[in-house]
Amino acid sequence: MKGHATAPAAGTILSPLANGFGSAFAIDMYSTATVELNDSGSISSEVSTTENGSESLSNLSERCLEACIETVGDNQGGSVYVETEVPLNSGLNATSATANAVVLATVDALGMSIGEGSAQDTSDTSGSHESRDSLPLIDVAKLAVTATEDSDVIIPSTFDSATASLFGGITVTDNIENEIIQRDQAEWDVLVWLPAKLMSGEIDYERCKRLTIIADQILELIQKERYTDAMMLNGFAFSSALRFPSQPIVEALPLTNGVTVSGTGPSYIAVGKTSTLEKVRQYWELRKGSVVETAAVRDGAQIV
Repeated sequence: MKGHATAPAAGTILSPLANGFGSAFAIDMYSTATVELNDSGSISSEVSTTENGSESLSNLSERCLEACIETVGDNQGGSVYVETEVPLNSGLNATSATANAVVLATVDALGMSIGEGSAQDTSDTSGSHESRDSLPLIDVAKLAVTATEDSDVIIPSTFDSATASLFGGITVTDNIENEIIQRDQAEWDVLVWLPAKLMSGEIDYERCKRLTIIADQILELIQKERYTDAMMLNGFAFSSALRFPSQPIVEALPLTNGVTVSGTGPSYIAVGKTSTLEKVRQYWELRKGSVVETAAVRDGAQIV
């Protein structure tokens, strides 16, 4: 019994660290998982990545496989092999992409299909599936988020990044209730600056909570579909809260308003048209690290 799945990374529009609401969008970088089930009763994993941190991603993969088997399987054992092109500890949500890919690959290996549960159907079905032949897609997101919280990854997956990776496009979520409150699509080219040293910011949750009034205003912009304005405000607010420089954001202005620190950093993302982003690239290439061109994607995680 073997299964395969792939899932995209995600960039940030609104960080959920202040008011519990988040927004993210899928980007054209992927994690791919292959799961093979057996009767051993044990779980093993292998991760292929050029980045440091493969051990924690390996532990995450094992926990995702284990959690999926516990929820909809029959206590099988299995192995999981993960390949990821998403930089680890960068703020581009490699954990979300990997968790989604592993859970979907396990569903595939179990011979199950993805059910009709849509992005708007967020009722709690954990532990009580009417049919073991299918799993609602929204439950895949919940399984993936819970598994990352139970693993030893530095920054676990959040519901906004998990759903953006899973469904594609833009998602806006209530991360406290694990509900999707808005979905949309974006036709953006994306520029990413990856600093030479990749390490997500140490989160001072109390410091981030002080930004609740700003996060509420960002959410209002998002609800009006002013996504790039929301990104800019998020960038200035949370780069400060996470103690990252705001200068990369200033350098992108006024070329594009759609620029922010992504996730808990340290990467920065800018969105717009390639011609505009080329000018941003000229600034960012003067910084230590690397600049990557990618794009927002409409499609999310898939069994392949």
